[in-house]
Amino acid sequence: MRSSWFSRYILPGFILKAAVIGGGYLSGRELEQYFGGQGLLGGLLGMGIAMIVWSCVYAATLEFARLHHSYEYRSFFRNLLGQGWVLFEVIYIVMLLTSMAVFTSVAGNIVQSVTGWPLVLCEVGFMTAVAILLFFGTRLVEGFLSGWSFVLYSAFGLLVILAFAKFGHRIVDNLRAASISHPGYIVGQGFKYAGYNIVAMTAVLFCARHIRTRADAILAGLLGGPLAMIPGIFFFVALGAFDPQIRIQTVPVEYLLGRLGLPAFRYAFLAMMAVTLLGTCCALIHALNERISESFLANGRVLPSWARAATAGVTMIISVFAAAKFGLVALVARGYGIMAWAFIVVFMVPVLVWGIWKMVRPAKRLALG
Repeated sequence: MRSSWFSRYILPGFILKAAVIGGGYLSGRELEQYFGGQGLLGGLLGMGIAMIVWSCVYAATLEFARLHHSYEYRSFFRNLLGQGWVLFEVIYIVMLLTSMAVFTSVAGNIVQSVTGWPLVLCEVGFMTAVAILLFFGTRLVEGFLSGWSFVLYSAFGLLVILAFAKFGHRIVDNLRAASISHPGYIVGQGFKYAGYNIVAMTAVLFCARHIRTRADAILAGLLGGPLAMIPGIFFFVALGAFDPQIRIQTVPVEYLLGRLGLPAFRYAFLAMMAVTLLGTCCALIHALNERISESFLANGRVLPSWARAATAGVTMIISVFAAAKFGLVALVARGYGIMAWAFIVVFMVPVLVWGIWKMVRPAKRLALG
């Protein structure tokens, strides 16, 4: 069955956005950490750099996956790194456990603030929802992530509109007063932020099944960067209404929602955040399920649906226990920075250098012949 233009060109960007927003800038904390220190203009420049890097890496990633029929990270990195693929898997699993600990904790607290239910019950309910979605496999995950994108874009759009309506003069004044004083540092932050989130691309390789040609892969990849980053750009501008005090807030979006003074919208936005985190967890664990499924198929077996749900449950339970033992703050502070550089080394650089060379090599041989 021929894939639609939406599945080939737009769906990869939507699914990348779902993984990036939940794992990256949903709370606003990461945006302020990486880009807030240089003001609005400097931050927008850094985000533009990150967006360009995402587009280039995603285009190369989708094309490499298409050429090698690598729709989960195990086969992808075996083709890209050879025996070194095991190094990526170790880093990915560490990242997965760390991220699940963070997402489950944040989602549990959000649900508790909206419903007033006990925190443990909220976290268990969140884990159960992830397991149910993954039980039904790729098609439901794709449908959920792409469909939820419209809700997510609408929510972010409404937040920006409300922020401009109430604090537009503050945003304009801060934009006029902004300047770019350290462009080299800003570019570096853009690359670092891109590397910090680059692993999201390996979690959404399953959508590359819809890619048919090199042109499809390049266009889908180039669109992926803007589709993933544009909501963050508008979000960052909205947060700029309270720059520089917003930079020190633990959860900047909560601060902005509080200043808007709209309780109903605040609860609705927090609920949207919880569902988005649900989608991010599904994307990351689904990548692990696809890797396990590939191993089953190699042995002539099919991964049962209950095993997909069990993978989600076991992964999230281990991550929650790890957070309780080592401390959530310590996991984030030590883990995220190290993993950013690790993914740049084992993924970004290889796919842009070795991966592109492997892609163009057949064409060169044909031309020489």
